[in-house]
Amino acid sequence: MSSAILLPIGVCIVLMLLAFLRIWQTTRKTQQQRRTGVALLLTLIELIKLSQQHRGMHSGLLNGQISLRPKLKELEQQIDSLQQGLYQQRHSLNQRTYAYLQSAITRWQKIMQQPAMEASVSFQQHSGLIARLLDSLWDIADDFSITTHSNPKIQQQTQILVRTLPVLSESIGQIRALTMQVANSERCTPDKKLQLLFTLSKIDADIQLISSDTSTDALEKVTIFTCDIRQSIEQDTLSQQNPDVVFQRATENIDRIFQLITQGLTALQQRL
Repeated sequence: MSSAILLPIGVCIVLMLLAFLRIWQTTRKTQQQRRTGVALLLTLIELIKLSQQHRGMHSGLLNGQISLRPKLKELEQQIDSLQQGLYQQRHSLNQRTYAYLQSAITRWQKIMQQPAMEASVSFQQHSGLIARLLDSLWDIADDFSITTHSNPKIQQQTQILVRTLPVLSESIGQIRALTMQVANSERCTPDKKLQLLFTLSKIDADIQLISSDTSTDALEKVTIFTCDIRQSIEQDTLSQQNPDVVFQRATENIDRIFQLITQGLTALQQRL
């Protein structure tokens, strides 16, 4: 075979190898990018969880539960540490995600600067902070190419882990804070009743969105808890509930949801 024939064949082989190498490098870079994104999501999920706990306990403190102060201080240190960690990675975030995080940090600083605010104001400030963190979750998942995975099952799983379950946990967190306000004040005002019923309806809707392969045990326990709260509202006995018991039951359900999210994201990280 003449060199005139061999040369073009050789060139084609080299070009094919270079193309395969480029595809391999791009795939590997995308996988690493996605795994980095999941690691950020896990940090953000922990920050949301602690912020929700702080909201509930801060409400209790403002309503006279002085014994919560040491635990609140501990939570505040943990939240500050997580925020600093995320801030140090700000250069890996897009402009919109960074704006969400910056807004959340600013709201947190306002809460720390006004320790004697009214319970209703504390609830609003915390909820606004958590809303910004929830917005950041989906943005990070999208920015790190997790939502655009070629596998439809991974896309669906990401939707549940990054959007539906975190929103569900936040709704339960709001129920926890509101019921503690009612139990501590020993009265359920019409506006609190309306807020509670609206949030309970959101929980019902979110549970319907979650696929059947998600842990039914955790969701069944959430449903039992919300049914009990709804019944207490209808029977006008919510104000007679023990605040510590209400907080504990809500926290157990929130922890179950966060466990589903953490386990799901960790498993997803291995599949990317």
